[in-house]
Amino acid sequence: MSRKKTNSRCRNKARGLMQIEIVIAALLLGAVITGVVGLNYRLLGVAKDTKHYQLALHEAANQIGWLSAGGLDGLDQRIAQVKLSEDVSLFRFIGKGLECPPRSS
Repeated sequence: MSRKKTNSRCRNKARGLMQIEIVIAALLLGAVITGVVGLNYRLLGVAKDTKHYQLALHEAANQIGWLSAGGLDGLDQRIAQVKLSEDVSLFRFIGKGLECPPRSS
């Protein structure tokens, strides 16, 4: 009988250890999933910022091309006429916590 008790104790200890391993594995999996979700949100923010920087770069390149196309004659007048395109003016407040201005009809 003592042999049966010893075997049952070993089985119970093995079951207990297995349950602890499962709990630890679940906690580690939860921590990894939480980290991946956090990185995903951060990546979405970086992608949005990159889009805005790219839009601003294209706008600057277009304005510089327009200013340099006429040579030095009338450069002061062209500089005074520089305006943001509609796409850039809609997104100029993003990043400062302000809403986009309404589109003009």
